[in-house]
Amino acid sequence: MENYEQNRTDGGISEITDDTPALLCTVNDHMELAGIESLLRGYGIPTMTKWRNAGDLIMVYMSASYTGADVYVPSRLLEKAKWLISNDEVQIGGDAQNTAADAEFAESREKQEKIRRGRATVIFVILFILPVLLGLIMIVSKLALQ
Repeated sequence: MENYEQNRTDGGISEITDDTPALLCTVNDHMELAGIESLLRGYGIPTMTKWRNAGDLIMVYMSASYTGADVYVPSRLLEKAKWLISNDEVQIGGDAQNTAADAEFAESREKQEKIRRGRATVIFVILFILPVLLGLIMIVSKLALQ
């Protein structure tokens, strides 16, 4: 986080002078990272994310990283950012309460998983079972003709 300027919502430019990066927290997945970044952005706190180990490379190829990421904020805004993400009213990542939206999401995910399993079964039958059956039929027909 070198010296830079941040656009404000009113269209003006505000300068951040003390921008030494300070580690705010470490997150484990994209959902948690998106929640924290969105929350902090809403309060005008810029963030910088650094994926651990080969996390950046894994993100390019797999669209997921299992190594976690460190979230940095300007050091002068560190206390405010810590307060915001630890506030009891804010639920981020895996701490979400069971709400109607969560139940609907889980139901939708189950349906998609059933569809995916059904497609995988059809592909397995077409690629593996069907050729074996056709081979057996050919062998039996050749034996019957002899």
